[in-house]
Formats: sequence, structure tokens, C-alpha cells
Amino acid sequence: AVAKQFAADVVLLKLMGVNPVVVHGGGPQISAMLDKAGVKSAFVDGLRVTDQDTMQVAEMVLSGAVNKEIAHWITMAGKEADVRGIGLSGKDAGLLTVEKTQRTQRDPDSMIEHEVDLGFVGEPTRVDAKLLTRLIESDADWLPVIAPIGVAEDGQTYNVNADTVAGALAGSLKAKRMLLTGDTIDGRTAKAWGLVYDAVPAAKLDAAVDALAKRMAGVPKNQLMMQKLMINQAYDNMGLAGTQMIATLFDGITRHSPEGVWFKQYAEEHGFHAAVKWRDSGKAIPRGKDAP
Repeated sequence: AVAKQFAADVVLLKLMGVNPVVVHGGGPQISAMLDKAGVKSAFVDGLRVTDQDTMQVAEMVLSGAVNKEIAHWITMAGKEADVRGIGLSGKDAGLLTVEKTQRTQRDPDSMIEHEVDLGFVGEPTRVDAKLLTRLIESDADWLPVIAPIGVAEDGQTYNVNADTVAGALAGSLKAKRMLLTGDTIDGRTAKAWGLVYDAVPAAKLDAAVDALAKRMAGVPKNQLMMQKLMINQAYDNMGLAGTQMIATLFDGITRHSPEGVWFKQYAEEHGFHAAVKWRDSGKAIPRGKDAP
């Protein structure tokens, strides 16, 4: 049920002029497959230690079962509108080049750091998004689904953390939004990705919360309540109240800005896809006699 709802949500986003690129993980499915084979998994800082046998299982599960299932549900959800999911991995068309991940751990007794070998776990070094760009810009409504598998310069295949792949792709594609589902990430990672302006150390968290509370206390309650009511009303009007993912994505976007009015007028005269293409080009909104 969750997979079907997710597929329906991303199809709706595509039809609304957003160009979603889905990046998925598959940790539980990999663990289940390894358990069946009697292989025990070890983790360091949330990353699975991956030997050659585990790498083969991970690629089979991620690029095979999970990737194709998500793409299938998207195609099914978009059947009437001809929106089609297309399953890919970082190995396809040289999409994701990686290098071996380096990690250290501190011995709790000696407090000496030592290197930990995670095996075939990689981190992105280069993204070649030509294929994704072609799919996004196509007149057909393709919706890419990416499995977090990458290849090093020497041709070795690596398992990559899905959140890390999503961040790398979002940066390469200059995405306007990045939405994380499932497990959360820590503040330090969020700051490194540019998702938040600051990450407060645990020791300073109480003081930071107090400072933020004082700032919020200076905002009149009626303004805060009106903002919340207006956002809720907008979601209700658009039929998005029950869909958390879409509500999160459109938080803060208003239809009544000059840009929103222009987009509506341009789409009515030139077609929806033409308006989306102009919007994503980064060009200035036409003024005067050139305005729609």
C-alpha cells in the first residue's frame, strides 16, 4: 500500500510539472536475502561492510528486485496519463563514478583512531547526468528510478548509501527540492548537503533552542496562526491534505506570486510543457510587450 501511494504521488508531481528523480535504497531487502544465505551483516556508522559476495547480493537486490518493482508501480500508477517509470542504476551510461569509502573508528580504551575497511562501499566522485537530462527534457513523461550502485575508475562495482547518491544527483541536476523519506539523516550531513544553514553540536542544542524560541516569541500569534491556516487551506484546495510527501514538497510555494500568475498565463497560451521548460531554463519572466 505504501509503495502504491508513493508511486501515485510521484506520478502526480510529474503531471503537475515537477520532474521527480527517485533514488531508493534497499537495506532491509538486502539483509533478508543475506539472512536466507546464512550471511551475517556488520555495520560501521550505518554503512554495511560489503565483501564480494555481499556486493553481488546487494546489486541483485537493489538493481533488480527493488528498482524494477518501484519503476513498475510508477508505470502502473501513471498508466492513464502515460507516465512511465524507468529503472536505472549508477552503472548505466556512466551515471555514477565512485571511489572506495574511507572510514576511521576510535578505540574506546586507547582513544586511538584506526582505519576500518568497509569493503566495496563507495562514495560519489563524479555524476554524468546526460541520460537523466535527456529523460527529463523528453516530450514523453519518463520518470527515472535510480539504484545506488556505482563504478570506480578501475571498473569495480560499489554499493553506495542511497542518501549520498540522492545528494550527488540533486547537486548535479541543480534540483530545486530534495525530499528524504524513510530514515532520517544527522544535522552534520544535512548541513554538508546544504539542506540546513547550521548544525548545532549536542552540547549547544539547549541554548540554540532557547534562542530560537525567543525569536519565535517575538512573532505575533495571529500572524503565525494565519500562516498555518493559509498553508492548510492551500493544501485542501489542491487536494493534497492527505499526502505528506507532496505537502512537504510544496511547502512555501504560492500560486499568487507574480511568477505563479505568469506561469498560469503562459501555460494557457503555449501549453503546460512549454511553460515548465521555460520555468526550468532559469530565464527571466517576460515583461511588457513580451509578457503573455
